[in-house]
Amino acid sequence: MSEQPHKIKILSWGAIYESLIIAFVLTSFFGIRMFLSDDPNFSWQIGVTSFIFTFLVAFSITAVDHALVNWFQVKFPWQKDNVKRITIEFVITSITAAIIISIIYFIFLAFNNGVCIGGPLEVELMDHMAIAVMINLIMLGIAETTFMVKQWKESIVQQEKLKRENAESKYQALNNQVNPHFLFNSLNTLTSLIVQSQEQSLEFVHRFSAVYRYVLDTSDKTVVEVNEELQFIHSYLHLQEARHGNTLKTNIDIKSEDLTKLIPPLSMQLLIENALKHNEISNSHPIHLNIYTKDNYLIIENNFQPRKEKLNDTGKGLNNLKERYLYLAEEKPFFGIIDEKFIAKIPLLEDE
Repeated sequence: MSEQPHKIKILSWGAIYESLIIAFVLTSFFGIRMFLSDDPNFSWQIGVTSFIFTFLVAFSITAVDHALVNWFQVKFPWQKDNVKRITIEFVITSITAAIIISIIYFIFLAFNNGVCIGGPLEVELMDHMAIAVMINLIMLGIAETTFMVKQWKESIVQQEKLKRENAESKYQALNNQVNPHFLFNSLNTLTSLIVQSQEQSLEFVHRFSAVYRYVLDTSDKTVVEVNEELQFIHSYLHLQEARHGNTLKTNIDIKSEDLTKLIPPLSMQLLIENALKHNEISNSHPIHLNIYTKDNYLIIENNFQPRKEKLNDTGKGLNNLKERYLYLAEEKPFFGIIDEKFIAKIPLLEDE
C-alpha cells in the first residue's frame, strides 16, 4: 500500500505568522516610501488599514496555496514530475491570488467611498495584483519547501528502515546456516558412539535433546548473554567428552563482569567445533581448549596440531561468524595462529 503524502495544514499558526510577517514588511515598505515622498495621504490610519488589508490577502493566498499544494501532491508525487507540478501550481495559484486580492480590494474600496489606499482604482488594482503574485510566489515557495523537506525526511527514514530490515534478513539467513551445520555434526558424533557403546549413545541422545533445545530457542535471536551461551557450552562439551574421553581437556575462565555481555548465539560452539574438527585428537596428542575473556573479547585457544588428512572444508563456519559480526559491531573477530596455538577472538557486545 502506498503511503499518503504529508498534508500541509491550511489553517495553522505557521500560516498566520507568515502572513503577519508579510503584512508588516509590505506595510512598512509602502509607509516608508510614502513618508519619504511627502505623500499627503500618509497617516497612521492608512498604515493600519494597509496592514489589515495585506494580512487578509496574504492569509487568504496562503490558505488557498496550501489547499492546492495538498491536492497537487496526490496528482503529481514529489519523486516525479516536480517541474510540471510546480509550474502548474504557480500558474493556477497566481490566478487565484489575483482573484483573491481583487475581491478583498473591492471590499475595501466599497468602505472607502470608491477610492482605495494611495490612489485611483485602475492603478491600485494592477499594483495590488502584482503584489498578490509576489506574495503567492513566497507562500508557494514556503509550502513547496515544507512539503519536499517532509517527503525527503520520510524518504530517508524509509530507506534506513529498508536497510535495517535487509540487514536483519541477511543476518537471519547467516544465523540459520549454523543450525543444520550443528545438527549434521552432532548426528555424525552419535553415529560414532552407537558403534562404541549403546549406553553412551543413549546418554548422548538425552544430552543432545537438551542441547538442541537451546539451538531452537536461540534460532530467532541476534545475540545472547555469555552466561546463557556458557551453560549451553557445558552441556555441549559433555557430549564431546563422551566421544573423545581424556583426549579432550578444557579450561574455562570467564570474568564475572563479562557474563552479562553479549555474543551471537552458538558462536562459542562453532569455535569449539572448529578446533575439534581441524586438529588431531588422540592419546598421544590430546586437544587442550582454553576459554577465557580478556580486553572485551571472548577468546578460545587450542594447541595447533592439524590433522594429517585434508578435510573437505569450505571455511563457512568462521566466515559465517565474521559476516554476523558485520551487522553487530565495528570490532571484528580474529582468527589466527600465534605461538603454535590457534587463537579465536570474538568481540563482547554491550546491551544497548
